[in-house]
Amino acid sequence: MLDLTDKKYASYLECRFGSGYRSDCAKEIECLADKISSEEMSELKTFDRKTDGIYHLISRDEEEYVSKAELDSLAEYEKLADKMRISPQHKVTMYEYVLLGCDKFDRSNTHALQLIDKMVDNTEKDKTKLQRYGDRIKSYRYCQDAKIYYNLEKKIADKLKGRRVQTSEKKEETLAEFYRLKANIASPMFSADEKLKMLQKQLEIEKDCGFGRAKFYFVQSDIYTKMANIYSCQHDDFRSEECRAKSDDSLYLANNIMRHAKTKSRAGQNTFKNEKRR
Repeated sequence: MLDLTDKKYASYLECRFGSGYRSDCAKEIECLADKISSEEMSELKTFDRKTDGIYHLISRDEEEYVSKAELDSLAEYEKLADKMRISPQHKVTMYEYVLLGCDKFDRSNTHALQLIDKMVDNTEKDKTKLQRYGDRIKSYRYCQDAKIYYNLEKKIADKLKGRRVQTSEKKEETLAEFYRLKANIASPMFSADEKLKMLQKQLEIEKDCGFGRAKFYFVQSDIYTKMANIYSCQHDDFRSEECRAKSDDSLYLANNIMRHAKTKSRAGQNTFKNEKRR
């Protein structure tokens, strides 16, 4: 079977499903003539023809007459998407085409939910898409089998929750690594060069530790100060001064954030007092 996950098909797929021009699909297929077998070329042309046909079908107005054969082509294209070896993002687009046809010419809420279910199965890390699916299924909730709707609603919620859990776990791991490095930097067991490498590592991972904005810059200032002290002991005045300047910049940003926070807090308190007087 044709394997469209192979990167040699990337340009063609960009024209067919991405931001490229659909009119260039034929040209991209011609460019593949020397790279794929005659059997693969035949399958690719069949796939392209079917996709083009579905695209033109779903582009038609809802009021236009649609034959049974054309409705059958939507079902066939869905089956093609089911078994096609293609990246999940393009598989989702294929199901999206069928869903558009379903919305226009089939109007089956149950079928629409089944299509979105397949789209959800092929969507892992895109929080925005998953949230959009969650909003979208609400318009199909009155289907023949309510269980399909509630199962899909739960699947989307579980995927979003799983993504948050993964993010939280990664943050905790990074924070643990940050404090492990901090303990080693304070230890006399490591050389100055080793400590510089660990301080540099802290700078790299600090953004993933979940610190608030002010704390982020206070911590960054402290790291640069420690680096400056080590460079000073090594008589590397240029790097020492450079790190001290970065430390001062970070400290300025941290204090500036704290000043704004206090100003907002006072403004909020004054507003509350004025509301009480009224």
